[in-house]
Amino acid sequence: MDKKETLQKIESKKMKPVDFIYLGVILLLFIITIIMFFFSTSFIIGHINKIFLPVDEVSNKPLDIVRYKLTEKKLNLPVNTPAGKTIINTPIETTTVQNIVTTPINTKIIVTPPLFDKKSITINILNGSKKAGVASTLSNDLEKAGFSKSSTGDNATVIPITTIYIKDSKKDYISSIQTVVKKSYPKAVTKINPESSNFDVIIITGK
Repeated sequence: MDKKETLQKIESKKMKPVDFIYLGVILLLFIITIIMFFFSTSFIIGHINKIFLPVDEVSNKPLDIVRYKLTEKKLNLPVNTPAGKTIINTPIETTTVQNIVTTPINTKIIVTPPLFDKKSITINILNGSKKAGVASTLSNDLEKAGFSKSSTGDNATVIPITTIYIKDSKKDYISSIQTVVKKSYPKAVTKINPESSNFDVIIITGK
């Protein structure tokens, strides 16, 4: 082997720029691997105790009994205190509600008027004027209004104003009788008829 071949072998063994790039990439991958190994080891060491601890010991925290009972009531659960829990007794403020009045809404009150039996009223009409036939005319008007047929006759004296005498026990019929009488006698007045009277109502027509 001559000197020329020896120099060629030495030159071929020299590192080229491309060789440095490959070497840098390999070194970078090695550094990244070491960093990942370090962080993964730290994470495992920090959480290894929690992994092997029982569940009760991990979650063994004080329990707020007030919130626990409120949750049980909302969910309709039986009120039982979980075993192994520390209970914190929190005072509960109580409010006493008094004098609560409930009023029906949109309540309609229906008032039923009293039932009248006009046929049960006994009426006597006396002519207290000088005109003939006025007692019969008024009797017909009352009968058309639903009252029973009235007895008629002449009054002993002439009176100036038509007067209605009605028993106090029959006062509920005053308005109905006045409505009929005042159509013919607008100035008619009403007075009390004694309970001992033979008629519930006595009407004396005026002149």
